Amino acid sequence: MKTCPGCGTPKGNGEARCEVCGAVLTSEDIAPGNTEPTDAAEVTAIGTGPYLVVVSTGDKIPLTKPEIVIGREDPVRNISPDIDTTPIGGLEGGVSRRHAKLTESNGQYSIEDLNSTNYTLVNKEKLRPATPRQLTPGDEIHLGRVALSYRP
Repeated sequence: MKTCPGCGTPKGNGEARCEVCGAVLTSEDIAPGNTEPTDAAEVTAIGTGPYLVVVSTGDKIPLTKPEIVIGREDPVRNISPDIDTTPIGGLEGGVSRRHAKLTESNGQYSIEDLNSTNYTLVNKEKLRPATPRQLTPGDEIHLGRVALSYRP
């Protein structure tokens, strides 16, 4: 079975995009946890655009849309964020179902807290809910206890 190059989630045959992070999937099998592209097909799959790095694992999550909600999936409540942190410890790390939103404008991403229970921090600074903050390369984002790093 192949896995997503962006987040390592197992994928079934024939899927063109990862349902968790939106990365383009190739026909080649990709090893779980592989964070560095090793051939041209994987470079194309990960792309050259902005992404988040999961600090604890080094996994990359490509940012593929102009507006991206980050949180935890909850099928009972029909909540499916664009980036589901459940596979990277979101439940244990205190990530809300709809925790934060990334918004792209003119090639720059900003982040805002969606009134989460355990807060969103950028470089150890707590964000006020519904107040966007522009991201800069290398910013460390904490969603509860889950740490991500922004790479443009």
